[in-house]
Amino acid sequence: MLKQTEQTTYSLVGETYPLTFLQKKYDISLEEAQSFRALARIYTRGSTIIREGETDKTLYLIRGGSVGVFKHVGDEEQFLATIEAVNFVGEMSYIIDTPRSASVVALSEIVLVYAITTPNFSIILSNPTWADILIKRFCKNLYQANNNLVAANIKIQQLSTELDALKHALQPVDV
Repeated sequence: MLKQTEQTTYSLVGETYPLTFLQKKYDISLEEAQSFRALARIYTRGSTIIREGETDKTLYLIRGGSVGVFKHVGDEEQFLATIEAVNFVGEMSYIIDTPRSASVVALSEIVLVYAITTPNFSIILSNPTWADILIKRFCKNLYQANNNLVAANIKIQQLSTELDALKHALQPVDV
């Protein structure tokens, strides 16, 4: 997690990232860097940003890098998706007031996020760029959920057909 040391650097335990490095790496204006400094967090590859089951309502804007989304299914952790910057994660827990449905882990060497601990959707939606990002995120999630539902229904139909064929094959033959 980010620890602020001086105005020109963002620091991560044992490592310091100059603001100019992050500005160049992620194409961040000086105004943005200064405006969002208090919200900025840096995660290194493999660091967990969101943990499945947690109940906090922090909304994260991935400003630089990419993250992976993972979900526990039974005893296994399954990879669901990669999310690239610039994009939001963590929005569902805030909106529907439920525990985190999946874990989010840094995939890039360095992932820069803005952690919005008290999200105000009126303010977010009043910013056209952020509103666009959030709406596209919701649409992408809905699109993927619909595709998953269609795939599940097709699989159910296939299994039902196979089951009917097996039942028919096992029926006694009249002689």
